[in-house]
Amino acid sequence: MKPPNPLYSSLFHPEWHEQLGNIPWNRNTAIATIQEIAKNTDRHFDRNQLWPEHPDDQEWSSKVPSTSLYWGASGVAHALHFLQSKGYFESECASIEVFENARSVYLGTPDSKKYSPGLYMGELGILLLQFRWYPSAALATAIERCIHATSLMKECDVMWGSPGGLIAAVKMSEWTSDLARWQPIIEKLAFELAHKLQEVDGKHLWAQNIGGSIRYYLGPVHGLTGNWFALEQAEKYLQSGSLDVTRNKIVHTLKTLSVQEGNYVNWYAHTPQSKFLLQFCHGAPGIILTTHRLWNVDGFSETLLAAAECTWHAGPLSHETGTCHGTAGNGHAFLRMHQLTADAKWLDRARLFAMHAIAQSDRRAKEVGRRRFSGLSGDLGLALYLHACIAIDPDFPYLEKF
Repeated sequence: MKPPNPLYSSLFHPEWHEQLGNIPWNRNTAIATIQEIAKNTDRHFDRNQLWPEHPDDQEWSSKVPSTSLYWGASGVAHALHFLQSKGYFESECASIEVFENARSVYLGTPDSKKYSPGLYMGELGILLLQFRWYPSAALATAIERCIHATSLMKECDVMWGSPGGLIAAVKMSEWTSDLARWQPIIEKLAFELAHKLQEVDGKHLWAQNIGGSIRYYLGPVHGLTGNWFALEQAEKYLQSGSLDVTRNKIVHTLKTLSVQEGNYVNWYAHTPQSKFLLQFCHGAPGIILTTHRLWNVDGFSETLLAAAECTWHAGPLSHETGTCHGTAGNGHAFLRMHQLTADAKWLDRARLFAMHAIAQSDRRAKEVGRRRFSGLSGDLGLALYLHACIAIDPDFPYLEKF
């Protein structure tokens, strides 16, 4: 498959993308890269400092190690455990102590300099990932406390607020099979979240109070599609048909707010109108990954196909390789399109993005002298994406797959 020609479009910023390299898929190269990333991560682990800060992380610079699921040591430790469980390598630092140290550091100095009970940047994420590998009654109790606390947050998103708590409650129900404990929590959070959906100029959105400004984000991490994803995860625990009206509102809103140019579609990051982004956290790739179960609702499949084509023709992101706002995250949308359409071209495209991301990551690691140790933003996310390309697994890490 030939890479797309460079495309100018008002739906994204061409300077944030680069021409896709025509590097053919090579399974052995993907495996070797996973192993090298994992071993490099192991080598740079320190029991006290956990993992060193990367130059590309300086936006979040602090005097202590980052520890959250999103940015820090707990997300890294989870990825190492997962890769070890799949037989890629034997980790020397995949142990319960990493999670315990991460939580201790977080409680002393949170990543964002303010304590949060939340999933991606708070205590809940650290606890949930530890429970995934080292379950205990004490952890379950702490997780339940944090989940209840997310409903009190002013943010109503996956990163800080109750939608992240809802996702965690669903996972705990699946992992423990304790419906008596978790179903009432799921029902409560889902009811509250559904009733926070507001009608704004004929569209239905969740308001976000982030940094003192009220905005209506559309993407997975802070907005509409992430919150809808959380509700969908909870649906099997709810009364049959209870989300049907909300489902139709979400599709109507996304179709109304989509911006089309020729055969391509993207969305503004938030309303009132902002800039176009084209990555997991904001824009077409993330919207595909969090609304794929709406494929057969009111012709929404055509919108998602146009969004995927926009992602492909824009080319890889030039600034990062990870899953939240990098080439790997965009490629993950192609894996989901392959599952939805059964069209082999989407698997080919996902794997071409994977090979390009390897080249990007290798180049940056050579410049810095080591890998970037982060789950959603760093090379561990790339390693998880490479595994997904090998296994042909479209479930997004740290959201659908833990």
